[in-house]
Amino acid sequence: MWFLKLLSFLPWRVLYALSDILSFVAFRIIRYRVEVVKDNVRRAFPQLSEGEIKQLSKQFYRNLSDILVETLKLFRMKEADILDRVHIENIKLLCDALQMQRPVVILTTHQGNWEWLQHAVQLQLPETPVYFVYQQLSNAFFDRLMLQLRSRFGAQGIEMKQVFRKALAMSKQATVVALLADQSPRRDSSYEWVSFFGERVAFFNGGAKLAAKLQSPVILGISYRQSRGRYRLVFSYLGQPPYEKEAVSVITQAYAQKLEESLRRQAHNWLWSHKRWKLSAPAEKNAT
Repeated sequence: MWFLKLLSFLPWRVLYALSDILSFVAFRIIRYRVEVVKDNVRRAFPQLSEGEIKQLSKQFYRNLSDILVETLKLFRMKEADILDRVHIENIKLLCDALQMQRPVVILTTHQGNWEWLQHAVQLQLPETPVYFVYQQLSNAFFDRLMLQLRSRFGAQGIEMKQVFRKALAMSKQATVVALLADQSPRRDSSYEWVSFFGERVAFFNGGAKLAAKLQSPVILGISYRQSRGRYRLVFSYLGQPPYEKEAVSVITQAYAQKLEESLRRQAHNWLWSHKRWKLSAPAEKNAT
């Protein structure tokens, strides 16, 4: 860990030079998931030429490398650095939701630097407990490392398997529970089939289920890259209680739709290396 901490002492310009090298190596030499990235981009944007797909893929690797070095920089960043580099466009929306005196569920995405978002929210709302949901890593060293970085400014982690139990225990408290919900779910997990880039795609629905169970507001948080190391976090409502029976499906579809809209505005700003279309949609039954 000492080597990673040592890297965090490097100035931003040196870290971004390192990012450029990492990006080149990942894209040109190691070719880390290059075909997965291109296939995903091609599937989402079939109108693009092969040259445009290659260019967008190249931008993605630069984006991913930037996130890596920016996350390492968390070892040395101060509160003022986070507040300066992550602008929350409409924090009042979240403050208003917290007036209900119950947990507010924030569904985030793998856009911008998602490892900075809980820090920005916690520092903007120092009196409000902020929890982030995480999946325990198989490597104990990296699991401890990431939990340390993600908790750096006071936000607290909740392991995925414990989220419902812990959230129910604080159901009458004004708290924030944030979780990423845009990766392809496991076949044995809970998900919804929704429309995404013109196809039926499986989306994790645990966040929507949590909001419905708690009768809590659910907010989408999307991070747009403004420039290297600077982001704009935009909140919008996905749902507000009281909820109807179909709320989980409605919220999950709204999440997927808004994610698609944001990717059409800033296509490279997502984790395209993930096998997003891994599950095949079941055949729709013919109407009788």
